[in-house]
Amino acid sequence: MTRQKTDRRGTASDGRLFHLAQEAMLLAWKRRIRVGRLRLMADRLAEPPAQLELFPEDESLPTDREPLWTALDQIRSRYGRGVIRTGRSLVEAA
Repeated sequence: MTRQKTDRRGTASDGRLFHLAQEAMLLAWKRRIRVGRLRLMADRLAEPPAQLELFPEDESLPTDREPLWTALDQIRSRYGRGVIRTGRSLVEAA
């Protein structure tokens, strides 16, 4: 079974990518069937344009977190990937 979610405008936002992955997982997770394999593909990533949209399509996602994700990426590139981790990654690693 294959399920997918896409962002037509393209994105490189960690929050948006997580949201899309979560939606795809919920589409695949039916009844009490165990998920044996999960593959996440993130291609055609796009940096957000400097000009913000006047009427964004999806207003439910916070846009004020982009500076945070950028800062986290800069810290990870300077000091290594394992320096800062999100709570979700800690749960998965346990």
